Amino acid sequence: MQTEIVKDMNSKGLKRVSESISKNIRNGIKLKTRKVKEVDISIGETKIGGKPDVPNDFVWPKWNSRYLSFIAQINLDEVAQYDLEKLLPSTGIIYFFYDSNQETWGFDPKDIGSWKVI
Repeated sequence: MQTEIVKDMNSKGLKRVSESISKNIRNGIKLKTRKVKEVDISIGETKIGGKPDVPNDFVWPKWNSRYLSFIAQINLDEVAQYDLEKLLPSTGIIYFFYDSNQETWGFDPKDIGSWKVI
């Protein structure tokens, strides 16, 4: 993968930066989605949207006094085999939240806190 990306950058006139960028290339995990009813998803399964499966003592994240929107939960047991570089924990759940009202991009320092990964 890394070699292909470097070749592609070089062919597009980016040879001057391809080496430094290539040091930061990591494998990704692509999620394929399908529409299902919330009741058909087992507790703790990976899902996008719906309601998160959080512990009773979970504190919902806020930004600027507003609750963040739940985006997804990823069950790490389900994706561990695809984590080729072993960068993620192999168990547990990662939750993603975002301020969908403001739709911040994250490039402005004032956006800090508009998203949360737990």
